[in-house]
Amino acid sequence: MKLDIWHNLAWSRYKGAVFTALARQVAGRAVDVHVTQIALTDSRRAALSDVAMERFDYPHDVLFRESYDDISTLDLYGRVLRECWCSNADVTIIPGVDRPEYWLRALILAIRGRKRAVFFDSTRYDRPQRPLRRLAKQLFFKLVPWTLSYGERSRAYTMSLGFRAERALVRPQAAYLPAGYDARHVPAQREELRDPGNRVFLYVGRLSPEKGIDTLIDAFSQYRSVDPQAQLRIVGSGPEEAALKTLAAEHGVEGSVVFPGAMQDDALQKEYLRATALVLPSLSEPWGLVVNEALHHGCPVIVSDRCGCVPELGGWIALRDRGAGG
Repeated sequence: MKLDIWHNLAWSRYKGAVFTALARQVAGRAVDVHVTQIALTDSRRAALSDVAMERFDYPHDVLFRESYDDISTLDLYGRVLRECWCSNADVTIIPGVDRPEYWLRALILAIRGRKRAVFFDSTRYDRPQRPLRRLAKQLFFKLVPWTLSYGERSRAYTMSLGFRAERALVRPQAAYLPAGYDARHVPAQREELRDPGNRVFLYVGRLSPEKGIDTLIDAFSQYRSVDPQAQLRIVGSGPEEAALKTLAAEHGVEGSVVFPGAMQDDALQKEYLRATALVLPSLSEPWGLVVNEALHHGCPVIVSDRCGCVPELGGWIALRDRGAGG
């Protein structure tokens, strides 16, 4: 069987690690996995980290070497049409439902009678529900008979759009972890790096409006009245950086709100290990992969009720508490 996974960007480190693990898992079996990536990166992610394709080992093609944003519509649609029409894959996985090129893939594969599925990460909590957007998703699902969702919230939303439960699958979540990561060492590493007397709250991600970081700074400024030594570290980059720094100054906490920029690998690992808690205050968040990363480093998490991971996170806490006899 030949499986072709379409994916937008080679930039995504955790997905690169997943694809590498998948390729190794099926090696020697009657399964041929291939990843077709549209571009190396896009404008939003280029500032967060570089593209580390040399660290990943899976069969792949990158169709365009420029940023996704810079690909002309004609070139993009023409290449997608050609690749899908000529593909001999037994199963093709489409990366989403919200771009015209996804519809083009789904339509061509349906015309050719090829088996197909779609990664679907939306939840009803993501954005305001609009009838036309809902109708568009329902129409898309007429073209694609299988979905692979991030979690139970996503799966429930899929089913609310009329998808059959037995064809709405939940895929396991993963985290990108630095080379040499070993869970057995995490408790000692946290003990070495943390200062229990000083609480450090951590945000990791893009600095953009939907992440709710302004609300986090507001809340932190209030918390400082009861814990003057607390610190908030906002790791990442994005269009809201200047406005967020101004907001911190207006609240008089600019000395306690630190913007160290985007981080990756060992530097980011140390942030998780030092932090008292990761805070993800997103207004829209299909899942929240930084939650996975933080938990792998023993770092507690505080998330908004908009994050897709909330049901699974609640289950994890319940299992932990029962295991502790609580």
